[in-house]
Amino acid sequence: MQNHFLILLINKIFFNNKVVMRTGSIIPNKKNSLEASNYKNITIKKIVIRFYHLASHIITFSKDNVAYFKSLGMINSSCVYNFFKKETPKNLKKVKLIYCVLRQNMRAHQT
Repeated sequence: MQNHFLILLINKIFFNNKVVMRTGSIIPNKKNSLEASNYKNITIKKIVIRFYHLASHIITFSKDNVAYFKSLGMINSSCVYNFFKKETPKNLKKVKLIYCVLRQNMRAHQT
């Protein structure tokens, strides 16, 4: 299956539900022409991108892709980065203590 094409087409014909789509591969635009030159089926990709307007919302990983989608008339697109702030748990010491006590009890029962 090529980039959600079949899912979007079946949904439009039979179900007509809302579909939120996350782009997984490159979107050939002006900013990533080097990556697009290494992509094998770039013409098929450009044709399939035209069917993205069947989705209710498009989520992508670059603001350049959002601008490209808007230039194609797909205004329901947004950029979401895969960055999550690293946080340490507040009760980490308690969890380690319980784990150590349980591990010692397990060893005592095994011998």
